Amino acid sequence: MPRYSTKKRKGLFGKRPQDIRDNQANEESTNNAEREESRMEFSQSAVPPKKVKNMSAEKMSNTDFRKERQGTISARSLTKCFGFDAKQPDVELANGMKLQDFSFINEILLRSSICRESRNPKSKLQAYQYNLERSGLAESLFVLCSHCSNKTLFYSSKKLPGKKGSFEVNRRSTSAATSRAKLAKFCAKLDLPPPVTKRSYNIHMEKIVEKAIIRAEQK
Repeated sequence: MPRYSTKKRKGLFGKRPQDIRDNQANEESTNNAEREESRMEFSQSAVPPKKVKNMSAEKMSNTDFRKERQGTISARSLTKCFGFDAKQPDVELANGMKLQDFSFINEILLRSSICRESRNPKSKLQAYQYNLERSGLAESLFVLCSHCSNKTLFYSSKKLPGKKGSFEVNRRSTSAATSRAKLAKFCAKLDLPPPVTKRSYNIHMEKIVEKAIIRAEQK
């Protein structure tokens, strides 16, 4: 068998350690330059950041009718989607949905109102409610005269057109809520009466969907 010599052969085989280190340093600098260039290209083509909106201004736009006429979309203008007219002048007779504190309203009635029937300056009017006749957020109320006991009955919301028209406040609250549970939580935090039942909530949702389909077909 031939014998292989273990003596180190003369000549260079491969690269020297110094050449290897130099090549690695050159490759690393080239990669760093490519990464920096790609980073600059991305920053130039990236979408500019959105401006932070002033939340106070956003809330004010919901009650500013002048902005609504100028084309700004407000919360009141969205009610048109459900068939409710949102066009209102700057000053008019009070109407529409409002959150009322009846303890405050009773104070106003005592100070500024007298009974139409008795016409007695000393008569006092007070608002009361029938707790068992409430329908969702629509409460059964009456104003009672302290002098002649005259009673004026009314609900806190008007009814929608139809043979079995639902109360408008229940339809509006259903359309604004994503679920009956969240609507009940919202009412509890505002010290409002409980909303409609789960069954009534589903019926209202069906009516809202039907109305939306009809409006979409008309367009």
